[in-house]
Amino acid sequence: MVDAGEKDAFTISSQSIKSTIEIPPLGVIPCGVAGAFYASMDNIALSTATLNQKQEALADMKSKLTKTKLTFKEKICRMRGLLVLSISIMLMYTAYNTMQNLSSSLYSAGGLGLIALSSIYASGIVSCIFAPVAVGILKPTKTIFLCTVMFLIFITSHFYPKFYILVPGSLIVGLSIGPLWISQGFYLTTIAWDFAEGSGDLIGNVICNFNCIFTAFIQLSQLWGNVIMSTIFQGASDSENGTKVLTCGAWQCPSDLLKNVASIQNITSEAQNASYGIPELNVLILLVILISLVVGAMLLVAFGLEQLDMSQSEGISHKDTVLATFRLMKNSDMICILAVSFWTGSSLATLFGEFTQAYVSCELSMGYVGFTMLCFGVFGSVFSYMGSGITKIIGRPAILCTAYVVNLGLMVFLLVWQPNANQKPLFFVIPGLWGICDSIWQPQVCTLIGLMFPTKAEAAFANYRLFQNLGLAITFGYGRFMCVWQKLYVGIGVMTLGMILLLVVEWRLYKRQQKYSDNDTGEDVAPRTNTEITVTGNSEESVSLVSGVAA
Repeated sequence: MVDAGEKDAFTISSQSIKSTIEIPPLGVIPCGVAGAFYASMDNIALSTATLNQKQEALADMKSKLTKTKLTFKEKICRMRGLLVLSISIMLMYTAYNTMQNLSSSLYSAGGLGLIALSSIYASGIVSCIFAPVAVGILKPTKTIFLCTVMFLIFITSHFYPKFYILVPGSLIVGLSIGPLWISQGFYLTTIAWDFAEGSGDLIGNVICNFNCIFTAFIQLSQLWGNVIMSTIFQGASDSENGTKVLTCGAWQCPSDLLKNVASIQNITSEAQNASYGIPELNVLILLVILISLVVGAMLLVAFGLEQLDMSQSEGISHKDTVLATFRLMKNSDMICILAVSFWTGSSLATLFGEFTQAYVSCELSMGYVGFTMLCFGVFGSVFSYMGSGITKIIGRPAILCTAYVVNLGLMVFLLVWQPNANQKPLFFVIPGLWGICDSIWQPQVCTLIGLMFPTKAEAAFANYRLFQNLGLAITFGYGRFMCVWQKLYVGIGVMTLGMILLLVVEWRLYKRQQKYSDNDTGEDVAPRTNTEITVTGNSEESVSLVSGVAA
């Protein structure tokens, strides 16, 4: 019999032993169960008649759950996979972010830019629901390759920026968002777990390191994209073409933009929609460069990204995969994380949609958009590299609180600041600090998801990206109907709610880590498995061992 207070327990009858192991889906390999198993076996008293059965069960468990250490070559292979994944998505998002940063200003006439951006994330919400099915059918590498093709279609649609061309192109690239990021989440989390198991490092540290490295590359996409954009658009100035709006800053409203469009003189309707004060040739040169970057990402994915072993998920139906995404929304930990997921999307929409238009393009010119957003990429990338080390020193809750305080200060400042061309440094400092905050929010939230839902990664990352896209779509969507100050107040409320709920999840994770630490499993978090080992017999006594993080 097992002591009543034992955390992980067996019931072993005098007649038979039955062991059932459920393997997690999508290449997630169980780990850490062996430690809890052998620790609990010291407290199991068996009769002489069942001693042989116990030894057979031990041998069977050991063969299934013991993982050999990774060789140096295997560790290099895991790191190679991380770098290829990071660089390929960096190239894709260099092209994508460049057009995203420009859309609200470049196609401001009639609100076409905001409509296109909102369309992207509206279709992105739908894609997140069915993304686990797509990833299960195509596998992560093929899914990422298909997404590069959809990115190429989106960039190409800007050669003829009419509503019936640009919006469908935006809808297509939106459908790639869910599969792309869920594939990335599966791939990164899987190689991080394997690396930690083989190296003996704490899994929390490894996942955090991998996410910070990946985020640094994604932030570099802002750097390269804005360097390209600023170089091509250098010298172009909206103010010289009479495109200055009447009101800049927090008090800018949609009516101001309508007055601005009506006041533009000597600019044809076609030129106004296509370039809005930027020479058309410059726009064409930019598009050709961005297309070449996406093609480079396609080649890198096709020939450099290793396919994961997905054989363990073959028995899962597509219906169950989709339903798992919705079922996980009932999980209290997931509910708390979804609030801050919404904020990470809303935060980017505020910066890309409102700051670039109501502050930079309005007071300076569109030619400065690239230079200011360059700071977002540089500061975010640098801090992403530093974030892992800082997290080890002060802890994840502390660094998340720091991001909240800085982000809150920035939004309050935007509420009270009247942008002035004589205060140019502020136009660069604000996106720089925003980039630091984003480099904290995204990798730390992804790390938290990897720790809380290791056996339900496909559903967890689908929900994360779904609500992030929901935040982007809604924020871009109401951008045409609300003044900037109203959007900033909404953002402050959403961010505050998300931060409170995120601290609740951190507290629960802390208590859970204490539980497993007290049980001497040797893991920094609960073992990565939803393994259920049930030992039953004809007797009425039965106990089950369930090891895993997420209920």
